[in-house]
Amino acid sequence: PNTRNEDGVFAQMVAPRHFIRWISWLQTRVNAPLLFMHLGYRPERFSDPEVRRALSRVSSGYRRKIIFVTDSEKLCAAFEEALDDEVHYLPHIISYNTPVNQRAPSGAGSLNVFVPGNARREKGFLDAVEAIRVIGSSDRSRNFRFVVQCHSPDIACARFLESRQSDVGRVEWINRPLGEGEYLQRLAESDIILLPYHLDCYAMRTSGIFAEARVAGIPVVTTRGSWAGDRVAREGGGWLAPERDARELASVLMGAAENFEKIKGEALALAGSSHKEFDRDHFMKRLLALIHERVAR
Repeated sequence: PNTRNEDGVFAQMVAPRHFIRWISWLQTRVNAPLLFMHLGYRPERFSDPEVRRALSRVSSGYRRKIIFVTDSEKLCAAFEEALDDEVHYLPHIISYNTPVNQRAPSGAGSLNVFVPGNARREKGFLDAVEAIRVIGSSDRSRNFRFVVQCHSPDIACARFLESRQSDVGRVEWINRPLGEGEYLQRLAESDIILLPYHLDCYAMRTSGIFAEARVAGIPVVTTRGSWAGDRVAREGGGWLAPERDARELASVLMGAAENFEKIKGEALALAGSSHKEFDRDHFMKRLLALIHERVAR
């Protein structure tokens, strides 16, 4: 770590080796800073015996300097079990000043559906485009307009885009990342955000796009049992679909028009509280509370 005299340091933990290096670095400091270790999304990686051994070598004085944090409530317990230590929830911070989307659908039963982000299997990209194909071949296709981001694809998604993209039907494809202004414009034009995440990656992992949709008051279709799905099940403001089931996903989307006004109302009602949870001010208040609590020990 290229740090010298900081009072506090944030460290992103991508793999156990990063964890061990930061622990070793902390022990070399005479006046050690507070070390905030953001633990990522894979708690099973931290069950590595080397991680436990590294922690066991840290004296109680230095141990008080380490504050483990995650942006997922569901991950706290899993990381606490892996590390045998307290882990704190610091909410995800939304990237943009996202305005609330008050738009009504463009016509009777007509919905604009946005599939944002890069094209990866774990994000359910292939499930989403197959669901769109199913809708496109039905008599309900006129009720939808689809916009799909497909940049930076993984191998499986790249193969699909090379060979079968034209099979999907009428879709606006965006094959590049969006800048802030264009991304916010796309959110403003969207009635539904489609996030059919796979549970092997997103069961406990947070979603920045979901947080932005919440703040914007946009209903979401997402996977039952995912972090985002649990929020929808608990709070409303969206629809749930089973994992990796494109036909059922299409059915959920086609049914969305029937109760869209109710779900849109729920999503709008959640926008204010979501902004408070995911904005920078709330993050800093939680962070300062952690600092004060740890310094007082």
